[in-house]
Amino acid sequence: MILKFGGTSVGSPQRIREVAHLVAQNPEEVQIVVLSAMSGTTNALV
Repeated sequence: MILKFGGTSVGSPQRIREVAHLVAQNPEEVQIVVLSAMSGTTNALV
């Protein structure tokens, strides 16, 4: 299983902890975790 998170789902320390909790719930099923830019990062780069 591949999980991808980005934007508001990793937009704060609390949200990142929630993502980590979701990933940790099924460690034998999760093979890859992709984290894209945090909320607002892409706009700041542009």
